[in-house]
Amino acid sequence: MIKGVINRFRQGLRKTREGFVGRMRDMFGGRVRLDEDTLDQIEELLISADMGVQSAVAITRNIETRLKEEGGEATLESVLEVIGKDVRRILTTAEPKFKPVSWNPEDDGGKKKKKKAQREPILAESAPPVTGLRVIFVVGVNGTGKTTSIAKLAHMLQQQGKKVMLAAGDTFRAAAVQQLQIWAERIDVPCIAQGQNADPAAVVFDALNAAAARGCDVLIVDTAGRLHTKANLMDELGKVARVIRKRTGRDPETLLVVDANTGQNGLSQARVFAETIPVQGLILTKLDGTAKGGIVVAIAESLGLPVEYVGMGEKVDDFAVFDPDQFTAALFADWAAGDEGDDTGS
Repeated sequence: MIKGVINRFRQGLRKTREGFVGRMRDMFGGRVRLDEDTLDQIEELLISADMGVQSAVAITRNIETRLKEEGGEATLESVLEVIGKDVRRILTTAEPKFKPVSWNPEDDGGKKKKKKAQREPILAESAPPVTGLRVIFVVGVNGTGKTTSIAKLAHMLQQQGKKVMLAAGDTFRAAAVQQLQIWAERIDVPCIAQGQNADPAAVVFDALNAAAARGCDVLIVDTAGRLHTKANLMDELGKVARVIRKRTGRDPETLLVVDANTGQNGLSQARVFAETIPVQGLILTKLDGTAKGGIVVAIAESLGLPVEYVGMGEKVDDFAVFDPDQFTAALFADWAAGDEGDDTGS
């Protein structure tokens, strides 16, 4: 199992590895002269892998500090070792950089002008509480692979013996409900849905009831993938989150989906969401199709948000729990041999 996950990481990070480690090897061969020009080139390579300017500068300075005693030269191995250790440190010590936000506007200081109360499903007040149900709220903009990630996550949880249900809460985008239903049929999980333009809070209310009645362990909720203004984002998603809180007694676990191919744009999207709603972690998609897998490092360094899961292919099994050690090992795999032909091993 562990070997399989490592191989998937290695295969998924091939483009990033070739773009960064491969270029390091091509540029410097076996020895690296640590003059200002070379350090600038290393910094540019780190930035080109989308590790972020802050991380790139810090790592480059560490290379200079730690390896200077080697007389102005270092081996490529020693340089990559420093980079690898710094990448792992950033990923394992990241802490949220934002003031915690709540689904209840009154919780964020209590001084905001209270809006006219919105009508939410009336049965939310009187229905019996749903206990023991893990509710995962999946958010993100259109085109990030949100729906596919929901299916992959549901399949992974199934493989762990969990009974999973989906809720088609994206009632805004045309065909979004049908897309989720098709995935649900493929992986053999129930999907609670209403028609297009239905109230997402009502859909989720029905799904909570169904999940409780069928003894489900996990309910995964899809949401509309529009790029909202901050106020509209909180209002629309907050209405659904409050229904979940009323029925379960706690807030949903909110995961933000980010497309690795979008690089710094994805980082900007993550920042807007994290400043607006309570995001617990990220799902990073399409990691196999980008040379900019370093966005994982930039997100950890700039936002302090943990990457919980990564998608690395089109198949339903091309999905894994994110592990900083495995990620770092895969990013620098086989650099010395110059031969990555075994990345597809089982």
